[in-house]
Amino acid sequence: MPNTYEENVCAMLRRRGLSPKYEHPGIYCIKLDGQIVYIGKSENMLVRVA
Repeated sequence: MPNTYEENVCAMLRRRGLSPKYEHPGIYCIKLDGQIVYIGKSENMLVRVA
């Protein structure tokens, strides 16, 4: 049974069938008012989204 916030969110995304879309490495950006303020990378995008 999941016990952390991230595990709960990951479990919810898996139940909704979204895990295949996000369970892989990836690069992402965070935008604020249309301007990129952060660029990052993750080994598992599902965990990063959570």
